[in-house]
Amino acid sequence: MTRTSFHHPVSELHFDTYKPQDVKAALEDFIALADERVQRIIRTPRAKRTYENTVQALYDSTQELDLLGDIVSHLAAALAGDWEQQEQIVSEATSTFYSARSLNPKLHKAVQVISELRFQLKLTDHQIRSLENLLAHFRRSGVELPIAKRRRIQNIHLELTQLSTEFAQNVVHASDEAHLVIATEDEVAGVPKNITAEWQKEAKAHDVQGFYIQYNAPNYQAVMSNCDAKPTRDAMHKLSRTRAPHNETIARRMVALRAELAKILGYKTYVDYVVERRMAKRASHAQSFIDELTHAYRQAMLDETKELTMFVRELTGDPKYFLDFTDVDSGFDLYYASKLRQKKYAVDPKIRLEEYFTLDTVLQVMFETLSTLYGVQFKPADQAVCHSDVTVFDVFDEDGKHISTVWCDWFARKGKRAGAWEHTVYIADRANGATDKPHLGLVNANFPRPTKTMPSLLTMTDVETMWHEFGHFMHMSLGRTELRDQNGYECVWDFIEAPSQIMENWVWQDQILHKMAKHYKTGKQLPEDYIRKLRESRSFRAASNAMWTLFWSQTDLYIHSVFDTKAKVGLNEMCRKVKGGYFGVQVAPYDTTICTFTHIFAGGYAAGYYGYKWAESIEADLFSRFETEGALNPATGRAYRDKVLARGDEVDAEVEIRDFLGRNTNIEAMLKRDDIDRRRGRNN
Repeated sequence: MTRTSFHHPVSELHFDTYKPQDVKAALEDFIALADERVQRIIRTPRAKRTYENTVQALYDSTQELDLLGDIVSHLAAALAGDWEQQEQIVSEATSTFYSARSLNPKLHKAVQVISELRFQLKLTDHQIRSLENLLAHFRRSGVELPIAKRRRIQNIHLELTQLSTEFAQNVVHASDEAHLVIATEDEVAGVPKNITAEWQKEAKAHDVQGFYIQYNAPNYQAVMSNCDAKPTRDAMHKLSRTRAPHNETIARRMVALRAELAKILGYKTYVDYVVERRMAKRASHAQSFIDELTHAYRQAMLDETKELTMFVRELTGDPKYFLDFTDVDSGFDLYYASKLRQKKYAVDPKIRLEEYFTLDTVLQVMFETLSTLYGVQFKPADQAVCHSDVTVFDVFDEDGKHISTVWCDWFARKGKRAGAWEHTVYIADRANGATDKPHLGLVNANFPRPTKTMPSLLTMTDVETMWHEFGHFMHMSLGRTELRDQNGYECVWDFIEAPSQIMENWVWQDQILHKMAKHYKTGKQLPEDYIRKLRESRSFRAASNAMWTLFWSQTDLYIHSVFDTKAKVGLNEMCRKVKGGYFGVQVAPYDTTICTFTHIFAGGYAAGYYGYKWAESIEADLFSRFETEGALNPATGRAYRDKVLARGDEVDAEVEIRDFLGRNTNIEAMLKRDDIDRRRGRNN
């Protein structure tokens, strides 16, 4: 075995030593080690079989390989460069290994023996649940199929892995190449001066005149929400909607491969295959859920579109103005919506809200809130990092035990993948209350970078994003499951967003806003009446924003169940047609956004994007107990921690929900929060 920078305990991260040139040797070693362990499991005589030396041994057999994959994929997402090639190598090799393992009939038989001996071995309920999940995984992998079909399945998995990695990397490269060069100040009027000053610096660095606007999430929002010059907004919108057009071929091929895989495994569609092991259970349930919400939100969305149209006509003096895609094509406020929000809810037009939300203050208040709710403490940690942007924190339980460590990478930069995400890299043993090692996780975002004269200033969307991603981390961090493979992040994927989305509710509480909203220069708190107006604004255009998520959910379900990849119609054309039913304006004829939809082509949400709304309806319902008992009630926080977060996948999500709420969940709390119940009644 060749020692490399990746040869270290799986409970540690050594970001100061990892080298791309070490990946190949480490990969070969860890695959060989995992394969040796698998063979040992297979050779174990029936008389000596136990849960520990078979099922648990199988789960543990790939710890080093899993960690290598997590590290390399993270470094590729955070740093790009040589790590991208290594990510492709690792993902292809591990896909081949895992596919072969799940299709190994001898290994399957070894696990079946444990099922046959479950009573003799006196398995715990949690072990039985884990065993049944493992057997379901083997069945759904196709282990019982003829060898020719098993080989085809392996080839499909390998090609999907290759295409997924290529898709994600194409998006990063296309985003890095995408930019605008704006000549005059008039063309960026309305954008905060601190932002345009940075664009001027970028122009000098690129040896061009004027303003150089690199495409990324903060710059996109700065232009689309603030810029007075419509031609600039139009150009930015087109830039965002036309990146990586070559990904259409990749996406179309991936959809075809998924459909073929589902058919080989005996499912009507890929959606049927995916949702079978999720809360939805059947494709028809996922579709009816999206249909129900679309019906509930649609009229309110049309009302919001009409209201915005009337406002713009009054503002511009043009009685014939009709909104176009650059006015509403987003899940957050664009230019005119921002002005309407200001008119309806602002008390002082001179106040720029983002100047009151600095990243450091928001982070501090979030830590304080989590401490109040769950009894945990956060302390800066001295750990190696992959980039100077990264900060690290250790998390301690109320008894002083070190339960987790998190690496936070907050800022947008060239080469870094867009969006925000949490990445769990190590689940520690918590059996019998053990806490000798911490869970390890990574939280990533693309917030505005601080400058020499100004800290990182966040929009309310950014604030929600930070708390959201930390919700994922806390779900993992507070896990106390008997088995490592049942920690929080291993739950079903149409529940997985609930513990993260619920965190966004605290952002809007008065006592939290009072602490977070302080001007970055003066330290003065956001005025009381503004905070009240800010809270009232939470449901502003909620229906339009919901329809954005519902559109993507419907698109995902459609392409994985109905879309015929052999038909002449293009994937982009199909998506534009679907999109037309979810917004009150025409769709941009150049819209190729499906080509950057990494959630379903490179992020694990294929045929499962509906889970965002599914989980949102759950978290709104879960938070209703906090609304009744107090948003910062430690007893309620402890109950939520113990009954939901700590239990992970030890029981069905439905059981955790009932244990916390005392009843089954429904969508009414979400509709109430979005003010849809009132508006729906008014329109009936």
